[in-house]
Amino acid sequence: MRLAFVAVVVLAGCAGSPRGTPEAARAPPIKLGQEFTLPKGGEAKVEGTHFTLIFDGVPEDSRCAEGTTCVWEGNARISLTVRDLHDERMELNTSARFAQKLDFEGYVIELRSLEPVRSASAQSPPYAATLLVSPK
Repeated sequence: MRLAFVAVVVLAGCAGSPRGTPEAARAPPIKLGQEFTLPKGGEAKVEGTHFTLIFDGVPEDSRCAEGTTCVWEGNARISLTVRDLHDERMELNTSARFAQKLDFEGYVIELRSLEPVRSASAQSPPYAATLLVSPK
Protein backbone atom coordinates (compact mmCIF):
# COMPACT_ATOMS: atom_id res chain seq x y z
CA MET A 1 0.00 0.00 0.00
CA ARG A 2 2.76 2.41 0.97
CA LEU A 3 4.64 1.57 -2.27
CA ALA A 4 1.52 2.32 -4.35
CA PHE A 5 1.13 5.70 -2.60
CA VAL A 6 4.79 6.60 -3.27
CA ALA A 7 4.43 5.60 -6.92
CA VAL A 8 1.36 7.83 -7.32
CA VAL A 9 3.15 10.79 -5.68
CA VAL A 10 6.24 10.33 -7.88
CA LEU A 11 4.16 10.05 -11.05
CA ALA A 12 2.10 13.10 -10.13
CA GLY A 13 5.30 15.07 -9.60
CA CYS A 14 6.61 14.02 -13.01
CA ALA A 15 3.43 14.98 -14.81
CA GLY A 16 3.93 18.38 -16.39
CA SER A 17 2.21 20.62 -18.82
CA PRO A 18 1.88 19.55 -22.43
CA ARG A 19 5.20 19.82 -24.30
CA GLY A 20 6.91 21.04 -21.14
CA THR A 21 5.44 24.56 -21.11
CA PRO A 22 5.40 25.93 -17.57
CA GLU A 23 1.94 26.77 -16.28
CA ALA A 24 3.09 30.30 -15.38
CA ALA A 25 4.11 30.94 -18.99
CA ARG A 26 0.55 30.34 -20.25
CA ALA A 27 -1.69 33.33 -20.77
CA PRO A 28 -5.49 33.12 -20.61
CA PRO A 29 -7.26 32.69 -23.97
CA ILE A 30 -7.00 35.82 -26.08
CA LYS A 31 -9.78 37.47 -28.05
CA LEU A 32 -9.66 38.08 -31.79
CA GLY A 33 -9.00 41.72 -32.65
CA GLN A 34 -7.65 42.57 -29.19
CA GLU A 35 -3.96 43.25 -28.50
CA PHE A 36 -2.31 41.01 -25.92
CA THR A 37 1.15 40.67 -24.43
CA LEU A 38 2.96 37.36 -24.39
CA PRO A 39 6.20 36.83 -22.44
CA LYS A 40 9.09 34.98 -24.06
CA GLY A 41 8.38 31.28 -23.58
CA GLY A 42 4.67 31.92 -23.07
CA GLU A 43 1.74 30.57 -25.01
CA ALA A 44 -1.83 31.68 -25.58
CA LYS A 45 -4.86 29.97 -27.08
CA VAL A 46 -6.69 32.18 -29.55
CA GLU A 47 -10.42 32.12 -28.71
CA GLY A 48 -12.68 31.02 -31.53
CA THR A 49 -9.82 29.38 -33.44
CA HIS A 50 -8.13 26.01 -33.39
CA PHE A 51 -4.59 27.28 -32.76
CA THR A 52 -2.24 28.41 -29.99
CA LEU A 53 0.61 30.93 -30.30
CA ILE A 54 3.94 30.29 -28.58
CA PHE A 55 6.58 33.03 -28.28
CA ASP A 56 9.79 31.05 -28.81
CA GLY A 57 12.40 33.76 -28.65
CA VAL A 58 14.21 36.73 -30.16
CA PRO A 59 16.89 35.53 -32.61
CA GLU A 60 17.81 39.10 -33.54
CA ASP A 61 17.64 42.42 -31.75
CA SER A 62 19.61 45.16 -33.51
CA ARG A 63 17.40 48.00 -32.29
CA CYS A 64 19.18 51.07 -31.06
CA ALA A 65 19.96 50.56 -27.37
CA GLU A 66 18.53 53.00 -24.85
CA GLY A 67 20.87 55.91 -24.20
CA THR A 68 22.75 55.55 -27.50
CA THR A 69 22.56 57.32 -30.85
CA CYS A 70 22.16 55.21 -33.99
CA VAL A 71 22.07 55.98 -37.70
CA TRP A 72 19.12 53.64 -38.31
CA GLU A 73 16.28 52.24 -36.23
CA GLY A 74 17.42 48.60 -36.26
CA ASN A 75 15.12 45.61 -36.04
CA ALA A 76 14.08 42.97 -33.57
CA ARG A 77 12.91 39.66 -35.03
CA ILE A 78 10.82 37.29 -32.94
CA SER A 79 10.10 33.64 -33.59
CA LEU A 80 6.65 32.19 -32.93
CA THR A 81 5.24 28.72 -33.20
CA VAL A 82 1.64 28.42 -34.27
CA ARG A 83 0.43 25.14 -32.81
CA ASP A 84 -2.34 23.62 -34.86
CA LEU A 85 -2.61 20.10 -36.24
CA HIS A 86 1.10 20.58 -36.86
CA ASP A 87 3.51 23.21 -35.54
CA GLU A 88 4.31 26.03 -37.93
CA ARG A 89 7.17 28.42 -37.21
CA MET A 90 7.01 32.06 -38.24
CA GLU A 91 9.04 35.18 -37.69
CA LEU A 92 7.81 38.74 -37.26
CA ASN A 93 9.74 42.02 -37.05
CA THR A 94 9.54 45.36 -35.26
CA SER A 95 10.81 47.31 -38.30
CA ALA A 96 8.34 48.18 -41.06
CA ARG A 97 11.11 47.31 -43.55
CA PHE A 98 10.41 43.63 -42.81
CA ALA A 99 7.31 41.48 -42.26
CA GLN A 100 5.42 42.66 -39.19
CA LYS A 101 2.35 40.52 -39.92
CA LEU A 102 1.63 37.23 -41.63
CA ASP A 103 -1.46 35.34 -42.76
CA PHE A 104 -2.30 32.03 -41.14
CA GLU A 105 -5.37 30.03 -42.20
CA GLY A 106 -7.70 33.02 -42.59
CA TYR A 107 -6.21 35.07 -39.75
CA VAL A 108 -3.59 37.82 -39.60
CA ILE A 109 -0.98 37.59 -36.83
CA GLU A 110 0.76 40.91 -36.23
CA LEU A 111 3.64 42.01 -33.99
CA ARG A 112 2.72 45.41 -32.53
CA SER A 113 5.75 45.91 -30.24
CA LEU A 114 8.54 44.19 -28.35
CA GLU A 115 9.61 45.23 -24.87
CA PRO A 116 11.97 46.10 -23.42
CA VAL A 117 14.06 48.15 -25.78
CA ARG A 118 17.58 46.80 -25.74
CA SER A 119 19.92 48.16 -23.09
CA ALA A 120 23.59 48.73 -23.84
CA SER A 121 24.48 46.77 -20.69
CA ALA A 122 21.91 43.96 -20.63
CA GLN A 123 22.69 40.58 -22.19
CA SER A 124 19.25 39.04 -22.68
CA PRO A 125 16.29 40.98 -21.29
CA PRO A 126 13.00 39.31 -20.28
CA TYR A 127 11.21 40.02 -23.57
CA ALA A 128 7.44 40.40 -23.97
CA ALA A 129 5.76 40.75 -27.37
CA THR A 130 2.52 42.64 -27.94
CA LEU A 131 0.59 40.83 -30.66
CA LEU A 132 -2.75 41.09 -32.44
CA VAL A 133 -4.67 38.27 -34.12
CA SER A 134 -7.50 39.34 -36.45
CA PRO A 135 -9.72 37.64 -38.99
CA LYS A 136 -8.46 38.19 -42.51
